[in-house]
Amino acid sequence: MIKMVSKKKYTVNVAYTTPSGRMHVGHGLGHIISDIALRYEALKQKKDTFFGFGIHSTGKDLIKILSELGEEDHLSKKLEHYNISRQKRDEIISQDSLQKQINELVEEYRRQYQGVIEKLGVAMNYDSFFSTHQEANQRYTQWTLRKLAEKGLIIETEADRPYCPKCDDIKHIDKDLSEVSAVGKVDWDRVRIEDGRIIGGDFECKLHSGEKITVKRRKERAINYGDLKMQQKTIELAKRMKVFPKKYKADLESTIATRMTKPFERKVHGNVGAVSPFDPTKSVEALSDSNIYMEFYAVSQLVNQGKLKSENLTDKFFDYIYLGKGNPNLVAEELKISKEILEEAREQVNNTYPVDISVVGFEHLGVHTSFSLFTHAAVLPERYFFPEYIITSHITRDGEKMSKSKGNVVYLDELLELTKRECRIEGLTEDASLDAVRFFLSYYQSLDRDFDWKGENFRSSGINGMSRYVANIAKAANLLNGVEIKALEPMDKWFSTVDQRTVQDITKKMDERDSRSALITLLDIRGRFLSTYLSSSGSNSKILSNFLINQINMGHPVMPRVTDELRNTYFPGLSLEWPSINPEAIFPEEYEIFEHQIKGKNYEKSLSKEVNALLGKMFGRKEISIGENITLVAPTNHQIQVLLKEKTSFSKKLNLNFSIDPQANGIEIRREK
Repeated sequence: MIKMVSKKKYTVNVAYTTPSGRMHVGHGLGHIISDIALRYEALKQKKDTFFGFGIHSTGKDLIKILSELGEEDHLSKKLEHYNISRQKRDEIISQDSLQKQINELVEEYRRQYQGVIEKLGVAMNYDSFFSTHQEANQRYTQWTLRKLAEKGLIIETEADRPYCPKCDDIKHIDKDLSEVSAVGKVDWDRVRIEDGRIIGGDFECKLHSGEKITVKRRKERAINYGDLKMQQKTIELAKRMKVFPKKYKADLESTIATRMTKPFERKVHGNVGAVSPFDPTKSVEALSDSNIYMEFYAVSQLVNQGKLKSENLTDKFFDYIYLGKGNPNLVAEELKISKEILEEAREQVNNTYPVDISVVGFEHLGVHTSFSLFTHAAVLPERYFFPEYIITSHITRDGEKMSKSKGNVVYLDELLELTKRECRIEGLTEDASLDAVRFFLSYYQSLDRDFDWKGENFRSSGINGMSRYVANIAKAANLLNGVEIKALEPMDKWFSTVDQRTVQDITKKMDERDSRSALITLLDIRGRFLSTYLSSSGSNSKILSNFLINQINMGHPVMPRVTDELRNTYFPGLSLEWPSINPEAIFPEEYEIFEHQIKGKNYEKSLSKEVNALLGKMFGRKEISIGENITLVAPTNHQIQVLLKEKTSFSKKLNLNFSIDPQANGIEIRREK
């Protein structure tokens, strides 16, 4: 694992959005998974949160949108497709320059996206906003490329390249389909250029529908992602990262090792993006200006606050705040800013980075992610390398891939409106009820498998599931006034132990980024234990209060607004903190005795079955043999007493002894030496 750096903020990043229309549920999944991890870790580590907000406007998409909005033909359909009102379209088109039109269009999408993300309850730092069409970020991109050139990683290439005759420009073909569209089925394992033609599939230009992608030989500058020395450094750093789901880690390392050179320049005309620092007639394409963009958010905050201007962002500025190079007095003097502002920028960067968790969709794993890791390893100090990556799964709808052409996309604004109408939970505000979207996307999906969206499941598992969570807490909390504080009975000790052990279980699952399993324990398992405890007579107010406080606080990363309102209603003045384990609140002996009372014969059968299963596995693996001396170890005396009465199927084959070990992790089988 990469050595953690002491800093004040816990930082996450999710791929910034390309402005081309409404945000869909796939965007929502990435933002919510990021926000849950952010809130959990910041709460546990007692840190401030940082979650940057930006738009990736590089490429031809905005030019295409503006071109289509400027035409009257089928305008209503285009306005609906791009989610632009007629009034806003007129305001945008009336601007007297292309740059101003781009500014207005990006600002409109910024307003839309921020509105949706706020309704999702995501703790983003909206004051960190930047778009890649803005000069401040473009200066950062140019600095990045010059740093790569200093390392010898910008090279001249000549090769056959995918080409659009109508754009008179190169097009990148990858699984992201960022610049082309697939025509028919594509065999991605075979896609390449061979003998002057593209094999493995047919493609057309995304900007000019129907324009077939051909092949043209070009001399170009490229980033040498195939540099063996830098590849090895990247792989060594990546080996230290946590990757969830874990199965993707080996794939990530092999992907880094198979990357080759990638040209990064396009024609300036017809493209949005930074001008190449090596040729003013070229611009930087979208997969090359998005590799270390996440480290720019901290600087963008200061630009938005008016403390820095674009002209202050020179190579010497970036060298000092990111790399620690240069004399701060001389750098500040040359930039015509105060040394205090320069040091504030450096401190801001040091307190924000590295990005603790980067969240990307599975489709980015083979392309953008490997480029980003390589560039981090090449340009920035090792302390900036990501400690952790989370890979999100695909979302389908009723078994089919979502697409605008099929009309089956689940848009977030529509989903939020549906939630407003159908998720009116008693005692909660309308805003808090919107946490049902967060709840469902956490409760119903797993990172290691594709997620099939069904509207009926959202209602049954999302809306109803969160309603159950709230109702269970409200019912129990309303009983607190009539419950006494008294000496602990066996039932109270059992319930206290349940509380502590499930806190431990949920914490472990959240550490593994398994929010689904954590929610199942929180809602279903703890919910059943709570019902059992309340159905017994004579609850203890202290034990019940502790359980409910933990129940509310552990729900916070997933349902921040719901839990804030529950806390303010039933435990006003109580601070929000992630629960820690209290060994004095765990009573193993009383827990087993009470479990036995509840389950009766099933308890005895379950214990005996567990022992038989363990012994059976050991016999199967030939770890033990007939006649050996074996000790059955249990954490409590009660379990031992039950086992002494129960005969195991292997009792005649082994010399069984019994022992109590409070530190044992459940039933254990130990061979006697």
